[in-house]
Amino acid sequence: MTQANHSGSNTLVRWVNSHLMKKQLKIEKFPEDLENGVLLVQLYECITGKPAKKYSQNPKTEFQKLENVQVAMDLFKEDGVKVDTASDVVVKGNTKLILGLIWSLICRYQSIASSASTLEFLRDEAKFSGQKVEVTGKLKTDLQSGFLLAVLINNRYPDAIKLEDLSETDHVANLQMVMDFAEKEMKIPKLVLPEEIASGTLEDQALITYLSYFPKKDEPKTPRSTPRGPPPVDDQITKLQSEIQALKSELATHRSNEEAMAKDRDAASEKLATCEQQSSDFKIQLENFKNQLESSQVQLENSQKDHDASKSELQVALDKLRKSEENSTRTKSQLEKENLQLENSRKEAEQEWEIERQDYEREISELREKLDAAMLESAGEEGGPNMDALIQNMEAQMEAQKQKVLELEQSKMKLQQELEETRQLFEKEQQRLSDLATQKEKFQVEIENLQSRLVEEKSESSELKEMLFKLKVQVEQSSKEEEEIMTRRDARESNLKEVQKKLKEVLKEKEKAEKAARDAEERVAKAKKAKEEEVRKMKQKLQDENKGKVEKDEEIKKLKSELVRSPFQLENQVERIFNLKIVLKNQVENFRTCSRSDLLKRTMKNEKFRKSMKNWLRVKMLKRKNLEPKSGN
Repeated sequence: MTQANHSGSNTLVRWVNSHLMKKQLKIEKFPEDLENGVLLVQLYECITGKPAKKYSQNPKTEFQKLENVQVAMDLFKEDGVKVDTASDVVVKGNTKLILGLIWSLICRYQSIASSASTLEFLRDEAKFSGQKVEVTGKLKTDLQSGFLLAVLINNRYPDAIKLEDLSETDHVANLQMVMDFAEKEMKIPKLVLPEEIASGTLEDQALITYLSYFPKKDEPKTPRSTPRGPPPVDDQITKLQSEIQALKSELATHRSNEEAMAKDRDAASEKLATCEQQSSDFKIQLENFKNQLESSQVQLENSQKDHDASKSELQVALDKLRKSEENSTRTKSQLEKENLQLENSRKEAEQEWEIERQDYEREISELREKLDAAMLESAGEEGGPNMDALIQNMEAQMEAQKQKVLELEQSKMKLQQELEETRQLFEKEQQRLSDLATQKEKFQVEIENLQSRLVEEKSESSELKEMLFKLKVQVEQSSKEEEEIMTRRDARESNLKEVQKKLKEVLKEKEKAEKAARDAEERVAKAKKAKEEEVRKMKQKLQDENKGKVEKDEEIKKLKSELVRSPFQLENQVERIFNLKIVLKNQVENFRTCSRSDLLKRTMKNEKFRKSMKNWLRVKMLKRKNLEPKSGN
């Protein structure tokens, strides 16, 4: 049974269940319940009554299931069943081939006739009954109403079912009544359902299987389970009259048959001569067929060789695909490991760079403090204009450092953008790698399907070769694309490392530039503060000089009063005072017109002059006191 519809497959499963009922077993889910092989071994024991070989009653692994199915196959082969189904086909649940196996069992253990023999059997039964039941030659149509099945039962159990009680329209009810009687009285299992027969969709094999349970006329009838009491007298008379009528009709039929047989003898002799001629022709055709069979055998051997070659090529492609898949998996793990190492090295480099940066900043700050102190000291010695130039120079350096910080920030943003683009490319390539892995899994499924087809359909080697070639091309393209992606990724990894290195250098330079800008700002602030402090000191010195001038005027007044007392020294004193005023006046004028640099030098000189004048006046006053008379004059 190569092509069975759903109803036909149900018929075969019911046949199996009718035997498994002996052990209170049943197929609940087809074909899943047969995949472990346990029910197949139980079916052998139920059909043959022989104990089976040792097998696994609770298989868990695929190997145990294959072993159980193989045990069942060997048992059926030993019992005369032609088994062409492989054990792995049953384990994989191939419905088509499993149904073919069950049909082989039915053909072995059930008396299955051909369609023509079954139709001939039904015609004989209808003719024997004497009822007007038509046999058209189509099983689906002849059994659809239920009348013909009722005739089969009445021929074995007279008047078991009254045909006048059957409905002309409700075929399902008719079939239900007839099949219930057959199941109860004749022990015929319901391999088909009344609804299925009434629908007219069952295939002939299912109907033939069901009809095979009805005994032939020369076979003993199945005893009825419940004997009936003696029929009434009226019923007996009616029955005898019907039997007489049947005998009369049978006698008339016999006479007509004899006449027809005489005619048939003449026709048979003619047919015999024709058959002899046909027999000779058939022998010639048989020789031709033998020759064709030998050539077909040669072609089959060649096809088998091609099939083996295709199978080997397919196995090579499968191994290559699995190796490529392993490489892809290994590449993913290597990539994750490299990313982890790169991240660890980046963290270590950042820590080392942070330590070096702190040391560098500490040394730079110390050097700059020394430089600022030296520059301030030099500026204090050289005067105000150099201080202004120094401040302007510091401000220019500060602006240059700020500009450098901006440029480094732009370079940083550019490198970060490039880094982000590289990471996006990495993500796209990773997605493509996952898509290739999914595609390889699909190819592997297709290869497994091709292997199963190579086992089932050995004649389609050319088509399978073409499919295998396409599959190999697709596998090579996927592998090539994967290698290209890996090459590009290696190049991008090196570029990524260079970009990260540049980014680190830019960040370092940016940090240095920001530090230099901050230091320049601090130096400018310190210089401005030092300048203000210097101006304040100069103002304080001017105030002190003005105060000293007032003191000098007071001393001059004292000297005048003293000179009045000493006329001899008055003229000299006046001249000295006059010269002193001129000097002081010149000094004041020079002080007003001098520059800041000269002002500092003059201040130092005036300080010395003031001290020398004080010393001179002090000496004069001491001499003056020593020269005064002790009297009041």
